[in-house]
Order: sequence, then structure tokens, then C-alpha cells
Amino acid sequence: MAWAATAAWNAQAQSKEPTLWDTALSAPQLKASSQLQEAIAPELRDQLPSYIKADQISGQADINAVLEGSAELRRGDTIIRADRVEYTVADDTVNAQGNVHINSAGNVYQGTALKLQVDAFQGDFTDATYQFLETQGHGDADRVEFIDRDNTVVYRATYTTCLRDDSASWEPDWVLRAKRITLDRVEDVGVAYGGA
Repeated sequence: MAWAATAAWNAQAQSKEPTLWDTALSAPQLKASSQLQEAIAPELRDQLPSYIKADQISGQADINAVLEGSAELRRGDTIIRADRVEYTVADDTVNAQGNVHINSAGNVYQGTALKLQVDAFQGDFTDATYQFLETQGHGDADRVEFIDRDNTVVYRATYTTCLRDDSASWEPDWVLRAKRITLDRVEDVGVAYGGA
């Protein structure tokens, strides 16, 4: 049987006519769809499922979950990663510790500890860095307070829009330092208090 398959393969290889395997396939074309949305409607946000993964998961169904080791919780346009995540269903709250990373609709926050009501996007983040997708504004803060998805207050913070390079000695051309900076991404306004 092996010989018959080999003989058929050799006969085809000697044939000069191209086969389907020799023909390049055209690249798939993406098409616009009204079903694809850039923003999640507020009335749909609380209906979205949550996806979790980790090296170890424990908890009670529909009550809480404890994720340890490469922990990740995803819902809609929000991803939360950390060494450890505790999620409570009743109040939709995440407590995350160690190498915490949030990506919320392209806005990225990284820090050491987080307490957040996920759908309301209200809570606190400590020792954080942040970068906003639309403006490329970024900085660091002792504490980030999430008021809602569009409003944030950063404390003992920096802010700049200078693009970071990969060198260890990178310094921005300008940087705002303040005791408190309020950031409104809808109005595209930031206000600094106690600036230097």
C-alpha cells in the first residue's frame, strides 16, 4: 500500500499541470457590518458574560472565584490580568494583587493592587502607570481612582504625551507633575492641582 501511494505521488509530481495545491488562494476580504461596534452600549454591558482563566481556580459558582497564577478576567472590552484575582459576583468586584494589568477599550493601566467594580468601572489602583489610546497620554501615579469609564483622577502623578522609546535613559521633552490630575476623556480635558 505504501508503494501505491508513493507511485501516485511521483506520477503527480512529474505532471506539468498545476494542481489546486500549486494555486495561490486569494486573501480573505473583510466586509463592513452594522453588527460590529466600536463601543459597547451601556444597556448591554451588564448582560455580557465574564471569562476567567488561571493556573488555579477555586470558588463557588455564581458567588465568587479566586484565580491564582496568570489570572485573567475578561468582560466586553475590559481585560484584567494579575498574579491573583478575587471576583465577587454579587457586587461585581475584583480585588487583584501582583503585576496587575488592565486594558479597558485600549486604555492600559498597570500597578500592584486593584479594587474595581467591573461594569461601573469604579475603584482604586495603587502604584500605577497608565496610557490612553486616543491621546497617547501616559504617566504614573501613587494612586489611580476610577470614577467611571471616562473619568479618572490620578494622585501624586505625572502626565505627558511624549512618545516613549526603548532606551533605558528615555526622558520626555515635557512632563506635568501634580498632587492630583483629573482626566475627562469625553471632553478631552485634564486639570492639574498642586502642579510643579
